[in-house]
Amino acid sequence: MNQIGNAVPLDQNGKAIFNPSFSTTGNHSIKAVYNGDNNFQGSTSPVLTLPVTSVTFTNISSSPNPSTFGQGVTFTALVSGGTDGVAVTFLDGSNPLGTGTLNFQQATFTTSSLSKGTHQIKASYPGDANSSASQSNSLTQSVTGSTPSARTRSRSAAIGSCPMRAYCSSNAAEIGPVLISA
Repeated sequence: MNQIGNAVPLDQNGKAIFNPSFSTTGNHSIKAVYNGDNNFQGSTSPVLTLPVTSVTFTNISSSPNPSTFGQGVTFTALVSGGTDGVAVTFLDGSNPLGTGTLNFQQATFTTSSLSKGTHQIKASYPGDANSSASQSNSLTQSVTGSTPSARTRSRSAAIGSCPMRAYCSSNAAEIGPVLISA
């Protein structure tokens, strides 16, 4: 073991207090050694394993903001001090939206399923053996536009046979057929 600091004097209660600082993360094995004096014999403490993690900070951004209903929105989490390969969870309030994997301290998640209105989005980094957990502040994501509605078109047909087509539309733009069954 390497010495990690200078000798610390005992206080009036016979205690030595030392606040170590480590430049690397992971488990560090430490022990205290008392060399003794004229009144007391020297002693060595048992080895203590001290886990050291880096502190992380998580920030979130989105693009575009505001967005329109049905439009894809990409949320990006920047996790300072995070570990690559760890999953970041994106939340709408307390409800999980999805995850993105941290790569070079960045994770992204894209969705087009946000409802019209405002959403409070957060990114949550769970931490791991080398880094602490952290959560971003809330980002307000605004979703505008109308919610699609269904309208029908029908053709004349004999009784017992009535073909019908429905289209989803948003602001009068047709965005796709819908199957209607009876």
